[in-house]
Amino acid sequence: NMPLVETGRSKFVKKVMIPFLLGLKFKTAVLVPLALALIALKTWKAMTLGLLSLVLTGAMLIFKFTKPKIVNYEVVHYPHHHD
Repeated sequence: NMPLVETGRSKFVKKVMIPFLLGLKFKTAVLVPLALALIALKTWKAMTLGLLSLVLTGAMLIFKFTKPKIVNYEVVHYPHHHD
């Protein structure tokens, strides 16, 4: 029958591993949402820029096709050389 004395391993687990694991849990609880928020922000930015470029392209196309076509035929007179 062993006396109730903590072995080296259990002391190590209590002193080092448990705080480390708690710290890890805390870190993931903070960093994971932060990382997700960052990714969401980047995605939102990319989507917004894509949408903006799409809208601008559409507006330019509409403008190009709706403006009245003005065709100018400019008459150019070349001097004729008569020998």
